[in-house]
This record gives sequence, structure tokens and C-alpha cells, in this order.
Amino acid sequence: MGQQRPEHDGIKPNENYAREIMQLLTTGVNRLHEDGTEQKDGAGKAVPAYTQLDVTSMSRVLTGYTYPPAGQMSHFPNGDFHVGPMVAFEANHDHGAKSLFDGTVQLPAGQSAEADVRAAVKALVAQPGTPPFIVKQFIQRMVTSSPSPDYVRRIVAVFKDNGAGVRGDLKAVVRAILLDPEARGPRKTDPKYGRMREPALFLTSIARALDIRTDGHFLHQLGDDMKMPLFGPPTIFGYFPADFRIFNGALPAAEFGLYGTSAYVTRTNTVNRLVVFPFGPQGPRRLVAMGRTRKCPTRPARSFRRCPRFSRAPPTPPRTSSASTGCSSTTRCRRQPGRR
Repeated sequence: MGQQRPEHDGIKPNENYAREIMQLLTTGVNRLHEDGTEQKDGAGKAVPAYTQLDVTSMSRVLTGYTYPPAGQMSHFPNGDFHVGPMVAFEANHDHGAKSLFDGTVQLPAGQSAEADVRAAVKALVAQPGTPPFIVKQFIQRMVTSSPSPDYVRRIVAVFKDNGAGVRGDLKAVVRAILLDPEARGPRKTDPKYGRMREPALFLTSIARALDIRTDGHFLHQLGDDMKMPLFGPPTIFGYFPADFRIFNGALPAAEFGLYGTSAYVTRTNTVNRLVVFPFGPQGPRRLVAMGRTRKCPTRPARSFRRCPRFSRAPPTPPRTSSASTGCSSTTRCRRQPGRR
């Protein structure tokens, strides 16, 4: 998007972000009912939320923008720089009339780049499929991978109207999600309820529970091991498919999309290292690197690293005996001098 010009010499604007802003961020690929279920046509097929004409028109809307200048004179296109808002160059914007969503949204000719973008974003938020698409994913990431249709419908109503006539108030949406009866109350016993924490949240939850202080390097390394390098997803779709399902497709569980054998072993080893044997052979080195400063249980004024209870050398491994000689593996053999 950083260097898109109007169509010239047979070259059309790049359509990647124009498609992504609809597919991933607003309407989704297919139209949804207000309870989050897909709409079907007479033949039982999913109804597309947008068409190729919409993608083409949206790519024209986004022309003329480039990266902010990195402390230098701004020109089109600026070099890659991701700090600050993008800059519009009107000379490189497509000022023609544009039509979106089967002609229901018309952008008149002659508008500025910013006016076109604002009108297009407003139109995307106003699409009927946008609230259930956004709401359902919010619930799946924060509460449960398999929310009930009624749960989705209740939060969609808040997205459409926060009680003060405002549509798209995400602060009100998040509050409603977390305070909904399906998210609160007694412990849930339905086996389909809940969600698996993706590696980033899994690791930060352990860090909070153990009162760990860290510069983040060790946790970042563990995230890489679990196939979730922070801020570096392998595709535009993120770290895992949003529609991933388990039990032969019976249960939505997006986070399981990256939960393979390697991730399972890494999770188990991480918990074992930090909880079961935090001060074993690798414990002190790891925890010093992570800067752990919890208090000593026997002398509260001291940190764990200076605590007499935990600063002792690791216990000596239990001795194993040789079945053939009856000798201890850690002492000199009396029957056969020179051997242990």
C-alpha cells in the first residue's frame, strides 16, 4: 500500500491490502447472520461478503498513500518506515468516482485521499456482516473458541449500538464480552467451553503467576520454539487459521492450528523448568537471565537468588549400582581396583 498510484500504462493498483481490509479486518469472506453463523443461498452455498469489483474499487480508494518520512523531506514514495501515520499525496490519488458493495455505497469524484478512505472505512463498518465477524473473533480470542449463537447475538447488539447510539464502540464491545453471563458465573463444565492459550499468552500468564521479571529475551525464545515468533507471523492470516477445527471438524479451536508435537513438548518442558525444578541445574542460570526477584520463604528480606534454602548446590543424583559387580557407580570398586 505504501506506493500505490492510479491505473497508468496498463498497470493497476495493487489489490492485496484492499482485499485484506475486507477479508481479515471487517466483513470476512462470507456474509454472516447476527448470531455468527454463515448465510446460505438457495443452493446451500455461502454468500460472499464482497466481490472482485469491490476489491478493485477499494484498491483505487487506497491510492496516493505512502510511508511517513523518517526525519527527512517527504516524497512519493517514501522508504519503508512504520512509525507514525501514512502520508497522502493528492497527485498520486485516484480522484475518480468509486462504487462499493453492489452500488450501495457511492464515493463521488473529486474527493481527497483522506475523504475517500474515511468514507470507505465507514461503509465497511456499516456492512451488516461486520459486527458478527468482529464480535465472534473477539469472543474466541478472549473467552471461548465455541461461543453460543445467543452469546454472539447479544454482543453484536452492543456493537451496533453501545446504548448511546454509537456503532462500533469496541470499548463497550469488550466490556460486554467479559461481563456476559456466558463468560462469568460458576466454573463451566461443558467440554466444548473454553480455549487454549496461544504461546504468547501462555508464557506471559506463567510469568505473572511466578512473579517473574524479565527483559523478554528468554520468553521470546520460547515463543519461537512454540512456532509463535512475536510480531512475526508467517502469513497475513496470523499464526494459525482462524477457522481451524478439531475432532474431525466438530469443534472450533483456532489456537490448535499451531499446536503440534513440538509445541506440546516445549510447553511441557517450560512448565517443568519453571515450576517443578526452577532451581535445578539450569534453573538459576535461566532465572537470573529472567531477573526473578521473588522473596525468600525463610528470610523475607532476601531474594530467591540469595536465599539459603534455594542457593545450595543441586542435590546429588541418586547412585546407581552395577548388577554385575554390586559396586556403586560413584565410588571406587573394591573388587576390581582401577574401576569405579
